[in-house]
Amino acid sequence: RWTCKSVRNLEAELEREGPLKKGDYKAHYFKISEILKTYIGARFRFDASESTTREMIQQLEEKRALADQQMDRLESFFDRLDLVKFTDHLPLPNDALKTIEDAREVVMTTRRPPPAPAPAPYHPSRTPS
Repeated sequence: RWTCKSVRNLEAELEREGPLKKGDYKAHYFKISEILKTYIGARFRFDASESTTREMIQQLEEKRALADQQMDRLESFFDRLDLVKFTDHLPLPNDALKTIEDAREVVMTTRRPPPAPAPAPYHPSRTPS
């Protein structure tokens, strides 16, 4: 449920490109961060929205929620978001557009696996006595 909603939010952001059309990179990066933190909080059951990147990463590490490689990619991605959000760094326009695809990849690679199919009902063979 959260996976689909998060992907829809990211796609809406991509289609709109509102802040990007105005050159407002900070607003764009804040929006991507907000969408992802909402997803991560729902997916891993903690308040990621109100957490700093460090606090969020620490929570995920404590929960052992992700494989090391996934955790490294997630931390690196949020570091890039934070660089634009909290400094005067201006990304290249293509890098700003790529954040949406990168965010979608985070959602798709961390989503819950689909439930396993139910086992077939057990019917013991009846043998004549």
